Amino acid sequence: MVYAVREGIVDIGAVRTGTLERMAQEHKFDLGEFRVFQLSGDDHPEQRYLISTRLYPEWPMAKLKGTSRELAEKVTSALLKMSPDDSAAIAARCAGWTIPLNYQSVHQLLKTLRTGPYEDFGKVTFGEVLRQYWYWLIAAVVFVIAVVFFAIYVSRLNRRLERAIVTIRETGRKRNEAVRLTEETAKLASIGVMSAGITHEINQPLNAIRLSADGILLWNEQNPGSVPEFLLNLIREISDGSKRISDIVEHMRNFWVTRDTGTLVRIELNEIIQGALELITRQIKNHQIELSLNLSNKPLPSLGDSVKLQQIINNLVVNAIYALDEVERAEKRISVTTRQDESFVILEVSDNGPGLPTESQDQLFDPFYSTRNPGKGMGLGLAIVKMFVDRLNGKIEARNNNNEGSTFTVYFPVVVKNDDNERKSY
Repeated sequence: MVYAVREGIVDIGAVRTGTLERMAQEHKFDLGEFRVFQLSGDDHPEQRYLISTRLYPEWPMAKLKGTSRELAEKVTSALLKMSPDDSAAIAARCAGWTIPLNYQSVHQLLKTLRTGPYEDFGKVTFGEVLRQYWYWLIAAVVFVIAVVFFAIYVSRLNRRLERAIVTIRETGRKRNEAVRLTEETAKLASIGVMSAGITHEINQPLNAIRLSADGILLWNEQNPGSVPEFLLNLIREISDGSKRISDIVEHMRNFWVTRDTGTLVRIELNEIIQGALELITRQIKNHQIELSLNLSNKPLPSLGDSVKLQQIINNLVVNAIYALDEVERAEKRISVTTRQDESFVILEVSDNGPGLPTESQDQLFDPFYSTRNPGKGMGLGLAIVKMFVDRLNGKIEARNNNNEGSTFTVYFPVVVKNDDNERKSY
């Protein structure tokens, strides 16, 4: 190898440590003819030979499998007794044999190069894993199966628990609803009892007022010109107003005490609205609210009860007044609109107030529910409206406007003529 490198047959070669120095001492070449790659660092500062790699011990002598133990012991003893001056050592060009050194560095080199007995070092095969760790793999599979079954069991328990929670909540909700309905029924019953007494107490002075007003009107008919015309107009308003109050009180008493079985008659919605608003026009003005009437130009016939319709209109408008009292606006407006489609006569009452709370719209028409501050409302106005609308075979809806305020829309069945007979169309 040394001569091949010197002659240029090969570019590089590797020989055991000390070979170059020995051949140079034998004057076979000059060390200057070669360039030796020096080992970096100071791993072997005491070494007098040129080295390019780490130092590794010589290979040991090994006994073959078929060699007897006695022969191996004799050979080993002879080699260990060999001195550097023995003819065998001189012929082998060695200094003799010694006890085995630490071959860990050799093992590490073979592992790094993956050669010799370490050719497959670091390679992991599925079969080898199964052979060495089969019991751990079985334990892992059993554990995973147990975890899966436990997860399924827990999932089923969670579903049962969720169903139980839903059932409990639904039961609680129904119980609370039943308690609420019971309380409201008791309140309504109390109101019915009170209304009978209030009706009796109100009717007596009310009848006296009406009889006095009608007596003056009758006396004026018998004695024309005895009473000035402007006083007659005021007295007529007193008589009409007291009659209207009497009708309202009577309807309220019937409403709370017994189920109304009165017959519905043909009415004109626009006329009812104008008559109802006459009672609260002054109240609207006192609250600095602008009232806008957008009534249909065409007649709006329907079947109903004039007093109930007036109560519906008044309650919706008064409800709008109360809503506008809750806000500070330069312009407060209430709009009353009527129109008709193929099936219904429609009444709309809109305002530019604070609007309806979204979370409580389902409760708007419940008795004793109010969005006003405590002490400012009993929560009966919209409940009365809803009950009157139902008795008139209509329906009512509430919504928030796109910009501001809210709108209540009431639908009444339209009346059409058929061979001089009137019927309702739903």
